[in-house]
Amino acid sequence: MLHRLTKSSLGPKFIGFSVELEPLIDQIAIDFHQKKYDQVKLVDQIKRRDGIMAEVKKSRQKIYNFKQEVPNVKKKMEEYDLAISKHEEAIRELQSEKESLLEKDDKLKKEVNLTIKKIEESNRQDAEVAKLAEEGKLLDTKLTHSNKSLDKLRTEFKI
Repeated sequence: MLHRLTKSSLGPKFIGFSVELEPLIDQIAIDFHQKKYDQVKLVDQIKRRDGIMAEVKKSRQKIYNFKQEVPNVKKKMEEYDLAISKHEEAIRELQSEKESLLEKDDKLKKEVNLTIKKIEESNRQDAEVAKLAEEGKLLDTKLTHSNKSLDKLRTEFKI
C-alpha cells in the first residue's frame, strides 16, 4: 500500500514519512501477530497449568485421605497379626493333641497286639492244661486200676 503511495505524485515529505512508516507498520504487524500467538500460547499454558494444579489438588486430597486411613490400616494389620498368631497357637495346640492321640493310638495297638499274643499263649496253655489234665485222669484211672490189681494181689497172696 505504501509502495503505491510512494510511486504516486505526492510530495517528498510524504514520501519520506511513508518510507519511515512502512517498516514501523510492518514491525507493528509482526509484533501484533507475535502478541496474538503468545496470548494463545499463554491461554493454552494456563489451561495446562490449571489442569495440572487440579490433578495436584486431587492427589493432595488422596494423600490426605490415605494419611487418615493409615492409622486404621496399621491398627487393622496389628489386629490381623494378633489373630494370625492366635490361630497359629491354636494350630500348634491341635497338632500337639493330634500327636498325643497318635501316641495313645500306637500304645493301644501295641496293647491289643500284646493282649492277642497273651490270649494265644493262654489258649495254648489251656490246650496243654487240658491235655495234661486228660493224661492225669488217664493216669489216675490207670493208677486206680493198678491199685485195685495190687490190692487184689495182696488179698490173694497175703504177704
